[in-house]
Amino acid sequence: MALNQLSAQQVATPLKTIVKAYPLIQQMNKKLNGTINAALGGISRTLIPITLPAFTIEWNYSFSTSRDGSAAKNLQLASQLAILVSKAVPGAGIFTGLSESALSSIITPSGSIPVNVYLLDPNNANAFINNRQFNYYAQNSATNATQAAMTVRDLTTGTWYLAIENYSARSAVLVDIEAVAIQSMVVHPSSMKKHNDQ
Repeated sequence: MALNQLSAQQVATPLKTIVKAYPLIQQMNKKLNGTINAALGGISRTLIPITLPAFTIEWNYSFSTSRDGSAAKNLQLASQLAILVSKAVPGAGIFTGLSESALSSIITPSGSIPVNVYLLDPNNANAFINNRQFNYYAQNSATNATQAAMTVRDLTTGTWYLAIENYSARSAVLVDIEAVAIQSMVVHPSSMKKHNDQ
């Protein structure tokens, strides 16, 4: 009887939506040579694997470029998304993602040298790094860009690759890049555990 009463009470208790910003890659700095120096032993292309965790409903990446020898840019993508999530999440119900107006408020430092950043699947990532013809997800990529903040909503499971290309013949470039997933799950309050629970 007590079990039945508890079950009825649980059913009557509203579900809770938990949403958080989960860092996929902490901000990193990649140096890419121009294509002439790359032909002499440097690199003008690089790959960053992105493995998406469970409950990902969208993920974001931002980058900014600078000349070789410049100080790193401070992207702060994870902290900006954490603030946006905290303002947007309902107490109950389903969270389907941040609004376009919220995402447009993300600040990305201005860059100075254009690069291509492609979103690729594993097969095309292999083709890219070996200088073969490849296909990429155009709406989730940034081409001829000095900086960008991108949101990916249609590829939310598995492993993907951010492929960065410096197509300049002579100029080396530094690329600061960061990626963050937005996870959303609906749970019953009784399944939530306090930090000090045993």
